[in-house]
Amino acid sequence: ESETQRKIRELKEQQELQRIQNEMELEQMQAEAKKKKLATSIAMTEQMADGDQLTVTFCYEESMDKPGEYMAGLGISQPRKYERDAKLEANQVAVHDIASRFMGTLRSGTEYYSQSGNTPGGKGLDEAALESMTMNIVEKVVDKYANQVCYKSVIDNDGNYRFYIALHVLEGNTVDEVADQLDKQQLLKDKANFKKQMMAQLDADGKKRAEEQERKLQMLKELESAAE
Repeated sequence: ESETQRKIRELKEQQELQRIQNEMELEQMQAEAKKKKLATSIAMTEQMADGDQLTVTFCYEESMDKPGEYMAGLGISQPRKYERDAKLEANQVAVHDIASRFMGTLRSGTEYYSQSGNTPGGKGLDEAALESMTMNIVEKVVDKYANQVCYKSVIDNDGNYRFYIALHVLEGNTVDEVADQLDKQQLLKDKANFKKQMMAQLDADGKKRAEEQERKLQMLKELESAAE
């Protein structure tokens, strides 16, 4: 083996090791998504109708937040016999994706959201009931304002449909209506300050998430380039 051949062999071995490491990291991210019981993994290997396999990232770039403007969500359905069922499921997953993150900000990002409260009728609410009611409000508001910005329907080798969808919701619209609905339920101590704090915290949370999304996107692009 010549020196040139040895260097080529070592380079190929290094590239193969890097590919394996990237695949392991991708599998770990997918496993984390499954643990959350959300079909929102950022990339999946599909068995296509022609028998080929490929790594897909449908609608991932469109599912990236734009802090200070909108929140985005990615929904990926399970394989379904009918396309309409796959589309409905993907939409529900994307709505839940956005609503869950909004709830996280709401719980930790403002002191003006009551942790215990009463309905207008005077019935007391425990923490679990309050959480459930608030999540229901947030999901309805997100669903109302969600704007579909990307979608893709894929047929797998078994003839089933998998649907990918990215949704955007403007932060301002969402915060305004959630605040109105919570205020009606007497769950806000100060609606104006609640809205101000929520917008600031959503911006901060969005910047952190955007950085993580960009890192994952770059990794996926490297994987796709290596597979070409």
